[in-house]
Amino acid sequence: MTTGTSPATGRTATPVRPPTGWLDLARVVAIVAVVMVHVVVPVMAATERGEPAWWVAAGLNAASRWCVPVFLMVSGALLLEPSRSGPVGAFYVKRLRRVGVPLAFWTAFYLVYRDVVRGDDIGPEQVLKLVASGEPFLQLYFLYVVAGLTLLTPFLRLVTRHGSRETVTVMAAVFFAIAVLNQALMSFVPVGGTNAVTIWLPFVGYYVAGWVLRDTLLRGSQTAWAVVVLVSTVVATTLWAAVFTDYVFAYATPLVVIMSLAALLLLHRAGERLPDGRGGPGSSGGSAVRWMSDLSFGVFLVHPVVLDLLRQVTGLPTQPAPLLGVIALQLVVAVLASALVAAIARRVPLLREVF
Repeated sequence: MTTGTSPATGRTATPVRPPTGWLDLARVVAIVAVVMVHVVVPVMAATERGEPAWWVAAGLNAASRWCVPVFLMVSGALLLEPSRSGPVGAFYVKRLRRVGVPLAFWTAFYLVYRDVVRGDDIGPEQVLKLVASGEPFLQLYFLYVVAGLTLLTPFLRLVTRHGSRETVTVMAAVFFAIAVLNQALMSFVPVGGTNAVTIWLPFVGYYVAGWVLRDTLLRGSQTAWAVVVLVSTVVATTLWAAVFTDYVFAYATPLVVIMSLAALLLLHRAGERLPDGRGGPGSSGGSAVRWMSDLSFGVFLVHPVVLDLLRQVTGLPTQPAPLLGVIALQLVVAVLASALVAAIARRVPLLREVF
């Protein structure tokens, strides 16, 4: 990355950015990891802690916990770009269409799905509580998180535009510390909690860290050390869950924070040569990754329905070997089927707005 420095302020001038195709790769890998989490968590819930099947599911769960943080860091890397400027109102209107409309549609969809298809028999009072909690269904909390971060984005851009990189790094660290302490208090005391209005607060650190790390590229032994950190945190997370509690799987725990930062840096290293994927000369590989990246939001939204259908067919083996086969089958089918649904829906004018 080529930059200039202002003698008066010491701040970095507008840099010449390297290709950002790796951000698309990060989205693609992260959505596969999201589906993996939702494949194996029910296995953990249905088996005794310490059983062979539990170890398989817990290990895969731990190895995928960086997924949501990586999604948020990718968003921060793109949306907190200081050069993105314009009226705050225009930004909110644009993001309302991208985030608010899907949030409203999928909240209503999954509430009906829970009542009619799953038979949860939820009444008006429970609907209100589910929406107020910011978690009306399995994965929808993410939309509430994104909505909250969207409201904060214009003001965070002021910091990335006028503050030094050190200032923004310290800000990310402070938000991480607050989130980790908050999670520990909720899990071990327990006190507090979040709702639809505050559910985004524990994730601000990831959002800001995405911009801080966007142009950081590992070289030489740094890559090997990042692999060691990633593997070590995955192993430590699995062992902690086996010995103590599932607290360690929360996104705002020290192990998951470290794991997620390492995962982002390794994904950058893996995709450093990918072009932006917008159809330029020699960018066919990048274009394919970009295409799948564009579908990742749709996969995120619909894959729980696909998994519900698959579980009725595959069941839940208790032995590790057949269990691994079922996990692989559910993962591949859920990702591909959801991507197909998203690809078709994006061609339908009205549906395109919510995918």
